Amino acid sequence: MTVALTGGPKRLSTQIRGIADGFFVPLYFVTLGAQLDLRGLVDHPAMLGLAAVLLALNVAIHLAAALLGHRSASAGLAASAELGVPAAVASLGLAAGVISNAVATAIVASALVSLVICTLGVASLVRRSEAATSATAQPAS
Repeated sequence: MTVALTGGPKRLSTQIRGIADGFFVPLYFVTLGAQLDLRGLVDHPAMLGLAAVLLALNVAIHLAAALLGHRSASAGLAASAELGVPAAVASLGLAAGVISNAVATAIVASALVSLVICTLGVASLVRRSEAATSATAQPAS
């Protein structure tokens, strides 16, 4: 951020971003993953329910926003991918001791499943785009 604020060389900014994206971001997720308790997710059915509710709310909010913005449901599904904020909530909650490992795992699990929902939305958008392209490309008889 300092380099960007001072208007430093673009090459230096690129190199610093490479270090962050190539080392520190993966290190953050590996550290978070080491703290998660997958067994706790399975041992406590309530945690599976929590993950399902978080996922359902995420999808519902994005679908509602898409509809309010006069967009298709596919666009809402495509926008439903979440990982950064839930990972931060899990990491900070574990560090502060306000959530358990099982709750953090449920939060991250719902975020990971949201990536699948996003993929389905993008696939639907691609199909619609291809159908619209092929419909306009056919000559009228």
